[in-house]
Amino acid sequence: MLLQLLSISQVAAYTLINAHDVGNWVRPLYISRSLSSRHVMCTFEAVNIYNSQTPSAHVIISPIWQPSYVRISYYNGDDPTTRRTGSTRYTGHLQSNNEWSIDRMNIEISRDITHHNACVSIVLHEILHTRGLYHSDVPGSIMNLTIVIIGGEMIDTEYPVLNDDDIEGLSNINNY
Repeated sequence: MLLQLLSISQVAAYTLINAHDVGNWVRPLYISRSLSSRHVMCTFEAVNIYNSQTPSAHVIISPIWQPSYVRISYYNGDDPTTRRTGSTRYTGHLQSNNEWSIDRMNIEISRDITHHNACVSIVLHEILHTRGLYHSDVPGSIMNLTIVIIGGEMIDTEYPVLNDDDIEGLSNINNY
């Protein structure tokens, strides 16, 4: 039941935000200094995959944090909604013309991600959320990512690549 509630709240949040507006909210990515070297390397690899397959809408990594940048960090341990994988959170405000304006985006990942391919896949999936993509029902797409947990242990995934569905979604949002 909790999973269903999280899914419903996620869908409700997406309906408040226009995907085109999110896609146009392209900001540099700042990697929190709290991330382990393993998770930093996964982030760099996810950015390289994204940049190699999207010819003009590149993700830039910034060594300096600004409030308007997308920040990647660990979940807050006190957060009751903490997941075992990752999430993208938006902060914004309603403008006088009743349009939603995004002020800040944060990618949060779990410290518990230990497998390399799963880590890269999760970070790449969250980067695509910052570009305006929603979840997909197309098997094999990064936006239809399934992380398997057996006996409390995460199972590694195949090496991530953007498939045609992911690339078409990006193209439809901002004609990269």
